[in-house]
Amino acid sequence: MLWGIAPGPAGLVAVGTGGTILQSLDGQSWTARDSGTQTWWLSCAYGNGNYVAVGDRGEVLTSADGATWTPQRHGQTNARLNRVAYGGGKFVAVGEAETILTSDDGVHWLLTHGGGTNWLRGLVCLSVDNSNVWLATGQNGVAYLSTDARTWTVTTGVLGADLEVLQYQGQQFISSKGYPSKAGWFYLLAAGANETVRELTLSAGVRDGVVSVGDLTASAPNTVWNGSGARLRAIVGFPGTDRFQLFGENGVVLNGSARVGASTATWSEQTLPVAQNSADATNYAGRRYVVGDDLRILESEPPEPVRFSNLSTRAEVGTGEQVMIAGAIVSGSEKKRVLIRALGPTLTDYGLVNVLPDPRIEIFQGPVRVAEVGAWSERPDADTIRAALTQVGAPPLDPARRDAAAVLELPAGATTFVVSSVSNRSGVALVDVFDLEPRRTEAGRLFNLSTRGLAGPGEQTMIAGLMIDGPRPKTVIIRGLGAKLAEYGIARPLEDPVLTLYRGGLVVNSNDDWTAPESLPSMFGGSATAEELRTMMKTVGLSSLDNYPKEAVIAATLAPGVYTVHLSGKSGASGTALIEAFELPY
Repeated sequence: MLWGIAPGPAGLVAVGTGGTILQSLDGQSWTARDSGTQTWWLSCAYGNGNYVAVGDRGEVLTSADGATWTPQRHGQTNARLNRVAYGGGKFVAVGEAETILTSDDGVHWLLTHGGGTNWLRGLVCLSVDNSNVWLATGQNGVAYLSTDARTWTVTTGVLGADLEVLQYQGQQFISSKGYPSKAGWFYLLAAGANETVRELTLSAGVRDGVVSVGDLTASAPNTVWNGSGARLRAIVGFPGTDRFQLFGENGVVLNGSARVGASTATWSEQTLPVAQNSADATNYAGRRYVVGDDLRILESEPPEPVRFSNLSTRAEVGTGEQVMIAGAIVSGSEKKRVLIRALGPTLTDYGLVNVLPDPRIEIFQGPVRVAEVGAWSERPDADTIRAALTQVGAPPLDPARRDAAAVLELPAGATTFVVSSVSNRSGVALVDVFDLEPRRTEAGRLFNLSTRGLAGPGEQTMIAGLMIDGPRPKTVIIRGLGAKLAEYGIARPLEDPVLTLYRGGLVVNSNDDWTAPESLPSMFGGSATAEELRTMMKTVGLSSLDNYPKEAVIAATLAPGVYTVHLSGKSGASGTALIEAFELPY
């Protein structure tokens, strides 16, 4: 049986009986990994650069890449560990005999509670104002609370049921001039024995970054749901909604909507295609994965895709090694119909002065030049270009200006676009690619943009644009390279690039040196490490930056919308730079 499943930068990891560990990058193909044991592994989690698995006899395994696993002999307990989670920069594992272990890195563990009579299986970390509250639940309604994952306060007689799993719903906090400076409530869903689902409310207050915890209360036993009697072992939320799914014994699935602070919720019961005893579930790359009996992994139907529908870069274009070189990669095996533009004269409408007067685009497949695109209004397909501009919502182009544009079919794989001046002049230009095919199409998609050009201060700031189209967030990794370009013969690369990611006028993220973890928020909890970024870059086939610590990297999960990425030189420096964005399969 598989008991646990968790996502991380090296893909999904599932763990189970007989020492079983499985790994998959895409959720489709699974590879068995050697745990070196026959231990029953009951739960796994990712954080701080490590996957962590816990199981029988208090055993712990760690892995940086999900493939090679190392036992951690902590000597703190022999109790079975039922669940592990990561939050607030710490791992916490809970198990039999009310055992609780805490670790900063997954390697070194401290027993912070034990010696009780009940098992613990529910575990969640809540955060507000950079403070954290841990809640663990278990047999006979026992619950433990901690604000530091080390000192625990027990609560009994409140929950009134064996609660195995917890899911954060939301919070309502208000600012106050009194004490505490913020006060309010956390709301959670809890589920367990006899198909019981309850809403938990935890009051808390924050002052000067320190959180104090008040009362933990629960809805009446039948208020939220009390079904046919199956034990529920997994809860998964739909990101960005108030909808949840719960999984349990005999293939039972509950679908429902639980609004924050509501006293009732609407739930419906269904069954999985296979009547398995489900043990854990997670979201990954827009799909839902459920594990249980017979080492079985169930996957939800393919979701509506999320894609890059527009990729663009604005930069200074010169001659020689300072021409602008853009690249796009089309996944799959089918051609992709796109609109490509290189704008120069039109940029004066946006306040730019030194623009490229007559851009042209040379298109390469590998080393072979397959086409050249000049002034769009002189092309025989000018009407097709006008229609494509209308389709993507772009403003019309003035036929009197010599901007370049064309509608093309790109083959699967990499295509390179070299932007220069017909008259061998210099100036700012913008190159962009629009996907002209419907989002629901099964054809390949644009999943990478890379552009090399001159980056400097003011108008010379290189600006890339990403448009994410779809019903849910997309995870991307963005790199700004300078010094590494010397490997490819660039004589004057940008020495110390800086990346800033914007949505509208709001700074979403920024990075100077990719090895500085404090500036890299992680998608999997806490702060990303250089090792985590190495894994992400390796996942999508990007070259190593180990010898270039001053290059800039941003990894972020972005909601659908339009984003811009500014690449500039530190302290006003200028030079040739490369900006590239890849989608990640998370």
